[in-house]
Amino acid sequence: MRGGAITGFASGKLIAIELKRGLPVWEATIAVPRGRSELDRMVDIDSSPSIWGDQLYTVTYQGNVAAVDGANGQIAWSRGMSSPVGLDVDFRQVYVTDEDSNLWALDRRSGASMWKQTGLHNRALTRPAALSNYVAAADFEGWLHVFSRIDGEELGRVRIDSSGVLASPVVADDTLYVYTNGGTLAAYRVTQ
Repeated sequence: MRGGAITGFASGKLIAIELKRGLPVWEATIAVPRGRSELDRMVDIDSSPSIWGDQLYTVTYQGNVAAVDGANGQIAWSRGMSSPVGLDVDFRQVYVTDEDSNLWALDRRSGASMWKQTGLHNRALTRPAALSNYVAAADFEGWLHVFSRIDGEELGRVRIDSSGVLASPVVADDTLYVYTNGGTLAAYRVTQ
């Protein structure tokens, strides 16, 4: 959506706002709260949506991952998945770190599972970051893990420091930036 901003809410809604006048353009319900307790009904959109072309991709906690048309808010596909940290997207796939720190690759056009990496279960993985032919995520012990975009195989890892990483890695100009809980800012380039 040109000239607008997209934001997610604790209600499981994604809303596009026109910046010029501050008015809502469209609203999409990504997940509907369910359950008896307030904890059961949490469907927060805790991370920024990722954009590829005219499509937006977002995920909720205890809800769904979805592809949304940026022009009108229509949901192209949706499937059950929970993530407190978010997702990233490239030309072919959507990468999601689920609530158990499993890393998923989903087909960008349909949401179908392409692969699932379970080797870092419960390591508090960050939001994944797509970089060239790789996907990277950091964990609570300060390790940066690099995976193959093709099949999810872990190709390598490096320890940044022992303080852990909560902030999502950021990709800019073929460089991956990671900020640790201890204040270390590291920059990496993946080589063949």
